[in-house]
Amino acid sequence: MEREPSEHPRCADCPARDRGFCSRLPEPLQERFREAVRPAARDRLTGEDGAGLTGWDLAVVSRGTVSVRNTFEDGRRAITDLVVPGELLHAKEGGNRKGREVTASSDFLLCLVPNLEAEFDPADCHCLESYIRSDAVNHIEALRDMIATIARLGPTERLAHLLLGLRERLNPEGRTVDLPFSRDDIGDLLGLRAETVSRSLLALEQVDLIRRSGPKKIEILDSAGLAAVAGG
Repeated sequence: MEREPSEHPRCADCPARDRGFCSRLPEPLQERFREAVRPAARDRLTGEDGAGLTGWDLAVVSRGTVSVRNTFEDGRRAITDLVVPGELLHAKEGGNRKGREVTASSDFLLCLVPNLEAEFDPADCHCLESYIRSDAVNHIEALRDMIATIARLGPTERLAHLLLGLRERLNPEGRTVDLPFSRDDIGDLLGLRAETVSRSLLALEQVDLIRRSGPKKIEILDSAGLAAVAGG
């Protein structure tokens, strides 16, 4: 069952408050930003997993994960991005382009800014937009680096690289990674078949680099060893 988002976002309780986009804003703009955000309303989320977010300029993921899927000309759908707590979801990535769809996990809280120009005076809006552009550039560069890296790796190496990256983004202080999508989706993201993903997970488990403790829960037992595999 999906959990209803809070009626009012409480920044003091946000698990991502001290990292990511919000924390990089200047303090006065942070306060203004907190006054402007709205929680993702139930009627903005449709479908089994909560697809179909529309009608906003900006969103910050506070809790849960958000996947961005693209539909290609041949009809194939694939995850092309993953946004985790503290990260910014840009409007152009959120369903305002043909063939692009946002899916939020069941345990979600998204802080939305419906209209930047209406919520901020011109000076603050200009300042905020500069941070948004910088965030977008950094995000695109990170995606390009990931694509360039996995392009030269084999299946097991690609999976090791993904697991380390997810641990860094989702649980940097811990050892456990809760995979936010299915093996089919992992395969789409890495350019692999789901069966190959399963074999690669087993290969990493057999050499005691990871341990599977549930359908989507992975414990990293040897970070250095996994990094050696991910390095190709």
